[in-house]
Amino acid sequence: PKDDMPDSSPLNAAARFLSFVYTAWVEPAPFSSPRSKLWQWLSKGPLRSKLIQFFDENTDFSKSLVSFRANVKFEHEGESLKTLVDELKHELDVRSIYVWHALS
Repeated sequence: PKDDMPDSSPLNAAARFLSFVYTAWVEPAPFSSPRSKLWQWLSKGPLRSKLIQFFDENTDFSKSLVSFRANVKFEHEGESLKTLVDELKHELDVRSIYVWHALS
C-alpha cells in the first residue's frame, strides 16, 4: 500500500477485513465450495469496481499480462530477457522455456 495512506483509513480497514475473510474463510475452501463460489461472485460482481480501484491505486497487482514477449523493463545495457532465453534454448536444444512467476 501507498505510504501516504493512513492505517486508519476506511479503505485500509476494508482491505484488512477482506484480506482476513479471504485468508480465513475462502482460501482454505475447495474451489467448488459455496464459500469459494460466493467470493467469486462478489469479486466479479458487487465488489469488482472497488477491488479494481484498490489494487490499481495501492498495489502492482492490477498490471495485466499483455504479451508473452518481455517488455523494456527486462532490458539492461543491450542485454534482455529475450537474449537470455534465446541463449538457453540454443544451449539446451529446446523449443520453449516457461517461467512461473509468483509472489509469496
